[in-house]
Formats: sequence, C-alpha cells, structure tokens
Amino acid sequence: MRAGIEAVLDIFESPEFDSLMSQLTMRIRQLTSGLDAIGVRHFGNVSPVVSIPIGDIEKTLLAGRFLFERGYYVPSVTYPAVTINGGLLRLQVCANHLEESIDGLITAVGEMKHQLRLNS
Repeated sequence: MRAGIEAVLDIFESPEFDSLMSQLTMRIRQLTSGLDAIGVRHFGNVSPVVSIPIGDIEKTLLAGRFLFERGYYVPSVTYPAVTINGGLLRLQVCANHLEESIDGLITAVGEMKHQLRLNS
C-alpha cells in the first residue's frame, strides 16, 4: 500500500503532472461534448467518471452488453447500487485514452441510443 501511495505522490510532483491533467481535461471535454452533440443525457463534466442514465435493469444491462460487443467495457450499474429504475452506464476516461477511442465510443453510444430506443 505504501508503495502505491508513494507512486501517486511521485506523479503529483513530476513535471508531467500538468500535462497529464491537461490531457485528461481534454478527453473529458471531448467525451461530454460528443455526448451532448448526439443528444445523450449524462452526468459529469469535470470528473473522469461520466454516467449515462438508462433506467430499468434489463435495458441498462442490454446497453452495457451492446457497447461491450463493440469493444468498449462500460460497467452497467443497477439496483441495489442505484434505485430500482435508476440504472446507468458508468464511463471512465483517462489521460492516456486516444482521441480516436473516445470518438469511437461516442459513435457506439449513438448507435446504442438508436438501437435500444433510448430517450435522452
């Protein structure tokens, strides 16, 4: 545990930290702007965790599977972690994600919205 904490502190104190934070901020903005552009409602604009509300459990699990089959692991969060009809997808962004990967995810989410007939 101590080694992990020391590694994190080394990153915070490194010359790359500002660059990594800038890159992370750009990726978060790319994802949230892309979701806005395709009309997908989401929670989160500054955090690397962005949630897409889906609703019932079955549809939430279908949405997660849809994205997984297209190469994106996006956890489906359902009851009891959220309310019974409060299912959501939890997207996580990191500084090392490629622009193309984020664009591909946005495209896949748009296809998922259409195919599963999700209201935004």
